[in-house]
Amino acid sequence: MKTFSLLVLLFATLVGIVISVAIGQRLYGEEIRTIEVEFARDIDDKAQVLEQELMLNIEVLYALKGVFISSEHVSGEEFKQVATSFLLRHRNIQALKWIPKVNSLARPLVENNQLKSYEDFEFTEKSSDESLVAAKTRAIHFPVVYLEPFSGNENALGFDLASDATLMRVLNNARDLGTSMASAGIKLVQASEQNSIYVFLPIYDGEPNTLLKRQERLLGFVAGVFRVADMFDSAIKRTWVQGIYYTLEDITNDKHQSLYSNLSSDVSATLHQSNSEIVYQRPLTRFSGRQWQIHAMPSEGYIAERRTAFPYLVGLFGILGSLVLAIYVFFIMRHSHMVNMQVLERTRDLNLAKKKLEALSMTDSLTRIGNRRFFDDGFEREWQLAI
Repeated sequence: MKTFSLLVLLFATLVGIVISVAIGQRLYGEEIRTIEVEFARDIDDKAQVLEQELMLNIEVLYALKGVFISSEHVSGEEFKQVATSFLLRHRNIQALKWIPKVNSLARPLVENNQLKSYEDFEFTEKSSDESLVAAKTRAIHFPVVYLEPFSGNENALGFDLASDATLMRVLNNARDLGTSMASAGIKLVQASEQNSIYVFLPIYDGEPNTLLKRQERLLGFVAGVFRVADMFDSAIKRTWVQGIYYTLEDITNDKHQSLYSNLSSDVSATLHQSNSEIVYQRPLTRFSGRQWQIHAMPSEGYIAERRTAFPYLVGLFGILGSLVLAIYVFFIMRHSHMVNMQVLERTRDLNLAKKKLEALSMTDSLTRIGNRRFFDDGFEREWQLAI
């Protein structure tokens, strides 16, 4: 076989293999994009459920605000009855609170009134070692006066939010804007392990429509403490898709605070090392002055469940087809070469036989010298030369 023919065959085989691999990679990429689209849709579904959960919880505060607006005075027992009815329907609300605006002169009166219902009640704040101590005297206090449920949240009763500069900024924003405002994720004095958020809704004397009037007529705040993990878990359970790793972040003012994650440290390290092909970030609708974002990655099981062997099979069969075709062409070329070699060999043998026959026809069998035909051929040649 000619070397050129073999090189052409080898080149064609390599081209076929490269094309097969390229097609397999293209199909693999299309499959990944399909999984990405489905993954994004799953996260969007969960995000919408979480947004609905947040809005429903905030609506509880507006309903509670209506109780205070419709009554000149809401007693502790009335607050308990209304709050309990809401808490029964909203399991991820850790507590509902009434936080009145109390000036320093009215502090003793408020504390004495609360002592009738709660023994040892006093305004408290956190000390440097995070323990609760009696609150310092301030011009304005914002103590937790009503609290439901009381059981499990005892430490929060009487806590003066004016002692916390971060919470005071949120309270002031809510007061000045006249709308609900949420805090960043915090660990509460109730010593809860998970992150919670405060959402404050201001209540005024009348309906002030200017900043100065809102500041003057503020009566206090109804507040809800929402457990972030419980809200998120509730949203996840209401959608069927599993096998997704989440991190919920508060990205308000470009400050990233992790509020919730279902990643263990081992899984988190594995994901960061694996450089997952699919990562999706979904900002939630802004609520009460906060901007949250879901950062999600699929687990290996999620991807494996949706990935097929089709791209690999296409690439494999393409490579095998190229090799089989190359082998088939090689054997055809080899067979053709062998046939040509046999033809050449037969032709050579025939030529030799022809020469032998011609020699025998010109030689006398007895004397082994030229015969009459040899003489006639020789004479004819010489005659032609002579004339």
